[in-house]
Amino acid sequence: MENLHACWRPVSLLALILSALSTAPAWAHSADSYATLTLQPGNTVGAGTEVTLIANAYCSEQHSFRGQPAGHCQEANQLVGTGSLHIQAVVDGDGQPTDCSHQPLDYEMLGQSAAPNYQMAFDTSGLGGQTLGFRVHYVPSGGGGAHKPSQAKSACVDLIITQGDPLPDGTLSYGQGFYGSSPVGEMLVASLIDGNVCTPIHDILFQAGFSSLLSSCDEAYWSDLALFLTGTVGNTGGNKDGGFLPAGNPSVNGPGLNLAAQQITLSLNFNLWLIPADGLMGSYYINVDPVQDYVDGAAAGLIDPVFHNPELYSDCVDDGQQHCSSLVYSELGAKVAALDDAGTSVHEVYDAAMSLLLGGLESVDLNSVSLSRGDMTAILGMINESYDGQPSGFVTAWDVD
Repeated sequence: MENLHACWRPVSLLALILSALSTAPAWAHSADSYATLTLQPGNTVGAGTEVTLIANAYCSEQHSFRGQPAGHCQEANQLVGTGSLHIQAVVDGDGQPTDCSHQPLDYEMLGQSAAPNYQMAFDTSGLGGQTLGFRVHYVPSGGGGAHKPSQAKSACVDLIITQGDPLPDGTLSYGQGFYGSSPVGEMLVASLIDGNVCTPIHDILFQAGFSSLLSSCDEAYWSDLALFLTGTVGNTGGNKDGGFLPAGNPSVNGPGLNLAAQQITLSLNFNLWLIPADGLMGSYYINVDPVQDYVDGAAAGLIDPVFHNPELYSDCVDDGQQHCSSLVYSELGAKVAALDDAGTSVHEVYDAAMSLLLGGLESVDLNSVSLSRGDMTAILGMINESYDGQPSGFVTAWDVD
């Protein structure tokens, strides 16, 4: 009996092992996987918007166990971290970009990178009115293999690019003369002061030497602040009643306050939504390049911001359409062009001006460009006047470069 038992045990153990293996997945092939493509800020954008194409790949199923080598599918919907992600554009038979409805679908490589989370910036400038298709092709490292994710291709995703207006219809901004000496503008100031704008204006005026004016920024004080800025509302004859605006009223308040006045004016322009109106936004960009304007979706002509701001050039030959056919930048123009190249926003200019004012500085560096107090005063003035009556092209809703 002992000998029989000794012979039986190994055979039974082998049978158990074979039985277990017969019910477990063999996993001799690659794991199913899928790829995704996400568009940010969305699938419909205005022309000129920079869209980020985000590619990823995921395991569709568990195909291995924890502790296995990296790259194996250890659980379903696991983000794949090996292999390469290829972002491709849909093209027609002539190799021209088209949308996902085109049949048959052909693809042209835009770029590739290692997984996961490959992100590519796509510039939509000049592409208004088009719909373009994209997809992701995931390629596993080493050709795939057991437990590893298989090749995968995402669904085709359309990007709809509308005919965006870089100079949005209805946007308003006003110069400091309007707020300081126009009866209509003076009356408007009181409506634009709230708790948010009161604080920076107070800080500016305190640094300018008007400490006796300061009080808490509660609502009861806002009308007093407005009166200080404008003088008696409705007074005519060039603001002869002692208001701080326009130009810091240097004949009354002393010289050198124009920078402060321009910064206060920009603060008021940011708050035009209170009346309500579409005012300047800090996310807008300064611009020196000719830009196509659209009114109600229709092209309304090219606007050259340099031509409309003589401070920016030392020589400009008009091509007959109010554009500089040949151009020599002024010293200020060269600085502003460098700021434009760096993608400088209005909010960045505002912050740099605050550091000049509150720090009592003579100059400040903004995106590696040195700006004097005079430079900053002129730039703020052009920003404030960029939508005063009609757009000058100096401030655009996105970076149009």
